Amino acid sequence: MPEIRVRVALSFTAMVLARAGAGVAIVDPLLLETLPLPGLVVRPLRPRAEVEVLLVHPRDAPLSQTMERFIACLRDVLSRRAEAQGRAPS
Repeated sequence: MPEIRVRVALSFTAMVLARAGAGVAIVDPLLLETLPLPGLVVRPLRPRAEVEVLLVHPRDAPLSQTMERFIACLRDVLSRRAEAQGRAPS
């Protein structure tokens, strides 16, 4: 069992630490796709680890048009990722 010496709250921080040679990192795949950092090697986990994406918003506030567009875009991106990986979109 590997010894975990550092835990971070943000995937970006983990990516920067890994690039600096501090070890390996398990990161959010959506961030990795949208913000690739030169100098990193990316390898999928085996066995595959599923990541559930959740949308959080205030209960008592209506969604703005901008948020509605963001949600539609996010659903489209996630659907295309699932199709590219040979899975049915959820």
